Amino acid sequence: MKLTFEVISDDRFEGSKKELKEMTEKIDAALSKLEGITVQKGILRELRFPASENEPSHITYRRRYFVTKSACKPTWNDVYAAVNRVYSPKYEFQN
Repeated sequence: MKLTFEVISDDRFEGSKKELKEMTEKIDAALSKLEGITVQKGILRELRFPASENEPSHITYRRRYFVTKSACKPTWNDVYAAVNRVYSPKYEFQN
């Protein structure tokens, strides 16, 4: 079973590609301190949204993480705590 989550930075809220890279570096550092997990990252994606009647155009930057455990320790709560110190994403499990 894999835990997956996505880190997002959005220029509507003063986010940037640089901010996303900084967040992922901090998450990587926090997760690297936990033994017994494997972390995979998707590519950094840039999504451009055109202007609409109510909003100007904007860009979001995203990176998806996949975490698997090979032992009982650390717990999923340990993983959540490590990530949440940097960013609070929506978590999902995949088979």
